[in-house]
Amino acid sequence: MKQKVTRMDVFVTKLYGLTEFVYEIIKNSFFFWCYLVRGFGVITLLASIKALVLVSLDIVQKERKQTFSNFKNNYQNTDRNRFQSLLVFFLFFYLILLVLIPFPSSMAGSMWYGAKYAALLMIVLGGVILFTKPLFEKLVPDFKWTLPAQIYLLVKSAKWLLLLIGGLVIVFWFSLQNMIFFFAFAPGILGVLTSAIGEKVIQKVLGENYLNN
Repeated sequence: MKQKVTRMDVFVTKLYGLTEFVYEIIKNSFFFWCYLVRGFGVITLLASIKALVLVSLDIVQKERKQTFSNFKNNYQNTDRNRFQSLLVFFLFFYLILLVLIPFPSSMAGSMWYGAKYAALLMIVLGGVILFTKPLFEKLVPDFKWTLPAQIYLLVKSAKWLLLLIGGLVIVFWFSLQNMIFFFAFAPGILGVLTSAIGEKVIQKVLGENYLNN
C-alpha cells in the first residue's frame, strides 16, 4: 500500500535539499580559498575561479562529485594563467581600493564620485567576464571564446546579464558588510549563480543543442 505524502514530508525533503545545497556552497568556498592562497591570490586567481565555476556547474546539473577531487581535477594553472592572474589581480586590487578609500579633501566631490562609480562598474563587468569565460568554454568547447564573442553573447541575453550583475552586486555588498559571509559563502554563491545563469544564456542565444557539443 502506497504511503500518503504529507506536507511535513515535503517540507522535510525541501529542507534537507536546502541544507545540502548550503553545505555544497560552503565546501566550494573553502576549497576556492585553499587553492587561491597557494599563490597568495596573485598567480592563482584565474585558475581558482575556473575550478570554482566548473565545480559549481556540477552542482547546478545535479551531479554529486567528491569536492576535493573535483577541484583538483579542474584546477590547471599554466604559466600563461599565472601571468594573466598577476595582471588581473593588481587591476582589481587598485579598482577596489579606489572604491573603498575615502574622498580626498583636495579633489572635487563630483569627479571623485564619478571615478568611484566607474571603478565599481569595471569591477562588476570584469567579474562577469572572469566568471563566465571558463563556463562558456566548458559548455561550448568547440567555439573560440574571444572577449568580443563573450561580450556579444552576454549582451544578446540582456535579461540574464542584468540578473547576473545584480547578483554580483548583492554578493559584493554583503561581503563588505560581513567577513564571515565573504569567506564562507561569497565564492560558492558566485560560482553557482554564474553556472546557473550561464547555462540559461547559452540556451537563450545558441539553443540547447550547443551545450557540451
